[in-house]
Amino acid sequence: MKTPTKIKIIGLGGIGGVLANSISRFIGNHPDYDANSTGSTVCDIVLIDGDRFETGNIDRQDFENISNKAQEKVRMLSKKHPRVLFECVPEYITEDNVIMNIRENDVVLMCVDNHSTRRLVAERCEELDNIVLISGGNDEIDGNVQIHIKEGGFDITPSILKYHPEIAEAEGDNPGEEDLEREGCEQQMNTTPQIIQANEMAANLMSLTFRNWANGNVDYSEIYFDIDNVSMLKYSLEMRPV
Repeated sequence: MKTPTKIKIIGLGGIGGVLANSISRFIGNHPDYDANSTGSTVCDIVLIDGDRFETGNIDRQDFENISNKAQEKVRMLSKKHPRVLFECVPEYITEDNVIMNIRENDVVLMCVDNHSTRRLVAERCEELDNIVLISGGNDEIDGNVQIHIKEGGFDITPSILKYHPEIAEAEGDNPGEEDLEREGCEQQMNTTPQIIQANEMAANLMSLTFRNWANGNVDYSEIYFDIDNVSMLKYSLEMRPV
């Protein structure tokens, strides 16, 4: 099994909070992730989010205190998974910090709610030689998960920008930009309702994709799902999403 040095989870909302729980449990209890001399695993999990948890999100998000999501989730998970070394970055990903937060050999699990951040992270991943990016998102009843793998400077799977112009051309909705009046995911919630089942489906498919990558058997670049129709479509490496 492949064992990444650092896993970066960007966005701790409806999808990212569920994903952080499952990935932490997977890493913290899997026999292939051996403990080092400090008693922690050789893999760190870094949680990144500049948003605060608010009680209005209690129907989809699991936090104990009203505070920064990354800081609170690190506090909660550190108690449950002592073999995992957690780090916290209580910031949104922006042009000013994307290079510092996404580095060679990272596994990046992106759970953000806006295309501008997706574009920024995807472009950074295109600059690196060895990177894994798993990106998930959903609307009310449907969503998708994409995976971009680069090894030795070559694309094993395509960039998440390649077949999605809505991401490649996105601008203006990154919550970390100073001129954007926005409270985390609250703005999107007002226009695009979200339900816990869709969030959990996206998170579970991202967790499954991480496991598939770790086991070396990723034969797809994207998964589309629809919870109302109980349907799922996997795009192989040769297929183009439409």
